[in-house]
Amino acid sequence: MRATLLLLAATMLAAPAFADVELHYAPSNADYPVTQIVIHDGRVRITNSAQVHSVVLYESSKHRFLILDTREKTFRVVDQQAVTDLRQDIARVKRLAQALPQSMRGLIHEHAPEVSALLEHPLPTATLAATDTIVHVGRYDCRTATVSINGGIGYGLCVTSTKALGIPKDDAQTLAAMAADLRRFGGRNLVLKPGADALLLKQVGVPIKYVDFGRGQTWLLKSIGQGKVPNASMRVPPDYEQQPLLDIFG
Repeated sequence: MRATLLLLAATMLAAPAFADVELHYAPSNADYPVTQIVIHDGRVRITNSAQVHSVVLYESSKHRFLILDTREKTFRVVDQQAVTDLRQDIARVKRLAQALPQSMRGLIHEHAPEVSALLEHPLPTATLAATDTIVHVGRYDCRTATVSINGGIGYGLCVTSTKALGIPKDDAQTLAAMAADLRRFGGRNLVLKPGADALLLKQVGVPIKYVDFGRGQTWLLKSIGQGKVPNASMRVPPDYEQQPLLDIFG
């Protein structure tokens, strides 16, 4: 499973620290929310209407992401140990594959396409570069940035600060912890150009516009709300079974 956790978070009006913040992103030509993000009590919940059975949770206290499959009632843990183990497993499989004759490599490609994809295209490297360009999007001024995947420009961002959006302090700290964990988990596969570290680590910039150049799509922060959500929705249900992040040897 090669998953890119592109996680967006933002809010708009100043709110009491105890209020939950709900953020809705959608394509620029649509009014309905596609991605919903909820920040509550040190946790973040991300859902997308295009992937109705997938939920991503982030727990700042445990520095980990949880990927839920609501149809299979399973979840996977993404933390520092899981990422380290994944890198080691990939390196091990690559060494084993290189020692095999070409015919055996063909069998891997035919019968284990997920493993074959990892061998041919290892975990991608994302490079974040900030610019000095300030533009106006909706009600806010934002700073532009680009994300290059394996050297090719893949995404554009327009980022503003949590302060400008009036994000409550506790929620801003949760976003800062999530950004720091993303940076740590990315390791050598996440490169920050000079000045870009402020977007991920210092001021924790919040994207209010996101462009997917490959698909020709532009996403905007469409609406922001606040209110209470059930605590249970921010946690893994007790009847869910944990699965390995990637079972290469299974």
